[in-house]
Amino acid sequence: MAVSTTGFGKAFGSVEGVLEVSTNHYPGSYTIIIPGQSTVAGSLVELDLPLPADARIESALFEVIAEPVDNAKLSTIADIRSSTPLTSDATAAATVDFGRLVTLGGLIGDEKFTSVLGVDNVYRWTGTEWRFLASAPEFAEAATERLLLQSTNSGDGTEDLADRLLEMAGVVLPAVPPSLEVLVDGRTVWFERQGSSPAEIDVPNEPELAAGVRYVVDRTDAVREAFARAVAAATDPAAPVVIRVALRAAAPGALRLTPQINVLRVYSQDFPPQGLARSFDLAEEGVVEVEVTPPNAEAVHEVSLVVRGTFGPERIQPATGPEISAAARVVLAVGRSLLIGLPRTLVSRFGTVSGVRLNLRAPENTSGGQVTGQLLAATADGRPGEPLEDGTLSPVQVSDVVARWYTLPFAAPVAVPLPPEPPAPPPQPSEERFVAAWLELQPGYGEVECSLTAGSPSDVLDPGGPLRRRLSGGATGGLTDIPAIGPLRAAVRVVGLPDRDHLIAATTLQVVGTPDFLDVDPGQTDLQARLIMRTPIPATPPVLLRATCAAAGSLTLDTVLVTYREQEVSP
Repeated sequence: MAVSTTGFGKAFGSVEGVLEVSTNHYPGSYTIIIPGQSTVAGSLVELDLPLPADARIESALFEVIAEPVDNAKLSTIADIRSSTPLTSDATAAATVDFGRLVTLGGLIGDEKFTSVLGVDNVYRWTGTEWRFLASAPEFAEAATERLLLQSTNSGDGTEDLADRLLEMAGVVLPAVPPSLEVLVDGRTVWFERQGSSPAEIDVPNEPELAAGVRYVVDRTDAVREAFARAVAAATDPAAPVVIRVALRAAAPGALRLTPQINVLRVYSQDFPPQGLARSFDLAEEGVVEVEVTPPNAEAVHEVSLVVRGTFGPERIQPATGPEISAAARVVLAVGRSLLIGLPRTLVSRFGTVSGVRLNLRAPENTSGGQVTGQLLAATADGRPGEPLEDGTLSPVQVSDVVARWYTLPFAAPVAVPLPPEPPAPPPQPSEERFVAAWLELQPGYGEVECSLTAGSPSDVLDPGGPLRRRLSGGATGGLTDIPAIGPLRAAVRVVGLPDRDHLIAATTLQVVGTPDFLDVDPGQTDLQARLIMRTPIPATPPVLLRATCAAAGSLTLDTVLVTYREQEVSP
């Protein structure tokens, strides 16, 4: 007999109400609970697993338990029909057909072993004939496909014995159901001889009887394949799809199948009114962000998308930062030369440097000024040295009172010779030892303010540039320290062509709040990108996808799919 369940908590079949299905959470862990008295026994248990069409199967474990049954309802495992008695003293007979070879340990009435059933003779089928087995319902273990039961009660009619057996009879099944199989979508995916998987379900069960057996089976791939077939065959893309799983045995007994399906969902982010794609035109390097918060989400595990873009060969480092200090600015004025150290951590990323970007503004109530200058090599100890060929700056006008990033371009790309690496502490090297070259600025006219940062020249991500001034005799010296502010360093970015051994991606993708990132170089054709969180992040709105671009250009984010765990809902 097949005992089936579907949906959430609904039982159906020939024996309504004796099979319980509990669901812990959607899509849930499904557990078959078989009551102890007049147990529904069978050789097949089937479950329908409803899954959302946008599900992603992370794992699929099945707990399999098979046990003997002390009192199995006879009508659930056999066909019972009236028959012709073998002996003349019998008034009624019934055939009990199991349909296969089954080991039996006696018949049981509702509460008594004998009188309720009115069975006086028991015969078993040998394959060619009926052979006497017992003169009462109780008998020693016997293996047979069919029983012939007779009653000598003078009040019994032809159908009476069969009716009592259908209503009240139980049977002892002393053997563990053999040859267990797990089926997914009608296909056998596990045999008992394969044993258990090393994985374990979250809430394990144990056989109620010592003679029972238990296995845990990992069949993730089989469930994924069945799910893909179900989705492909579905006519309503919004409706859940159903996967039927089953536990089958070669003989009846108490069977329990508990699937534990670990399911994530996939959310497709829309960008009204553009649709599934969002495009950005970037006048300079920087960051763009889009919200990708899934509905009713507990945690985000992955974001995948298609990226397209157009970027030139030059890159800017850092693409964001360093953080601008609000405490002070340094003023560039005619007749005073300012030297800015270009951090080694930035310059070493480039094969050639074509310019430097500074955060500049015109002082309040002025018309600003013009910035010129040249690029100097760094000496072995990191101090300013001789001018570098093609390192002359093209003049740049600064008239806006709002600070922004200006590119100070060189006459031609410069291959900057790097001084020796600074020694590892101790002793602690001076800041100049982390400088690759010096930019000497001389305003052509007017005044210009240059933004500062607290970043150290040795900082890998957002270093600042040490500051020096040109003295009247031609030497250089440090600026006066201001204790309330701390060391004065220029906020600086470097422009150039990446070194071929140290490529710099045009775009870096990241989900805000995670350390995981992905460097991509998008072009005109679709580029598939996939961000996998090593640690899933809480889906507290907003969940932001960030694209950091290391150059001006255009960027398109398309078909953004967010894989997430749905919040648990009580059944």
